[in-house]
Amino acid sequence: MKINILEVENRLSSLCRQEKIIYLNFLSDANTAELGGEVEVSYLLKPVYDEESEKDILPFDGIKKTIFLLRCVDDKNAVLSFCADIAESVIHLYDGEDSYVRDCIDNLRLFINGDVDENELKAFRMIATNKAKLLNDGPSKHAAFSAINACYAAEQVSGECYCSPNSVVDCAILAQSDTKTEEEKLVLIHDLLMQSYGVI
Repeated sequence: MKINILEVENRLSSLCRQEKIIYLNFLSDANTAELGGEVEVSYLLKPVYDEESEKDILPFDGIKKTIFLLRCVDDKNAVLSFCADIAESVIHLYDGEDSYVRDCIDNLRLFINGDVDENELKAFRMIATNKAKLLNDGPSKHAAFSAINACYAAEQVSGECYCSPNSVVDCAILAQSDTKTEEEKLVLIHDLLMQSYGVI
């Protein structure tokens, strides 16, 4: 899966000029590509050698930027599959008795396959949202909103304001704040991102 550097300019209209430059430079530096070239997602996620620890470490900054830049990928179903995978990785932390929140992920996968339309997905998401709002703040609520935000991303795929997977990932990270270290959360997201784009 490749990210076209030129598409960053064309699609990220919400970014200010300085932010665009940051992302363009990030992509260009990643594989010394000329402006307008393409960068493999897998290349952006390569471990980086850390001289202080003398070992390869996962590029946290690269992972966060890559997730944000997925809105520049034409294959939206691949992006939504990644969102579903992330949400599914933390849904076990949801302790609500109803199935609406858990079923968000299943309905998202049905939407990706063309078996559920956008209106059906939205109606289901709104019910799940109302249920999740009743939860106390904590891992369960964050896990619920990771699944809900994944569905919301699907509702936005056809618009210019395409919802970034960042909100899905951020909620998943918050849901695991009490159960995993920062490094463990980073490894999980890295592995799911690589798996979703068929590069491992």
